[in-house]
Amino acid sequence: MQAEYATDIVFKKQEGLQQIYNELVATAIHTVKPENIATFLGHKLDSWYQGEMGNNYNVRIEGSRIKHTMGSVSIKMYDKFSKILRIETTSNDISFFKHFREVVHHEGTTSHQRAPLKKNIYSLSFLADNLKASIDDILNLSRLSTT
Repeated sequence: MQAEYATDIVFKKQEGLQQIYNELVATAIHTVKPENIATFLGHKLDSWYQGEMGNNYNVRIEGSRIKHTMGSVSIKMYDKFSKILRIETTSNDISFFKHFREVVHHEGTTSHQRAPLKKNIYSLSFLADNLKASIDDILNLSRLSTT
């Protein structure tokens, strides 16, 4: 059930990443709100949502990491070796994401509607599209914060 999609941006020199990394982390900590996290993950936050949601910032020997979570899905941004900016989306339950597909009802009828992804090979392209879109949203936010 777990899937991960990551984008690495490699800098020629450590100084290149370090010039922007602190600002990126500060932006992610101070401006990203729960409704933004939901939007990054293709959802709309409403009063019916009962799952856990939040941010977590850690500093380790290897570097620092900011992590946004919504239920079983998380988006992380961290520096690897002070030269690589990695943004990754991880899902521990792919049914979190929905797409338009044929749904078979209990009485045997079918209809086309938005429904959770199934755990099968046919859902991989839809899952990859969803995970990549969340990373693209983070990258677009990063571009705005560094201009």
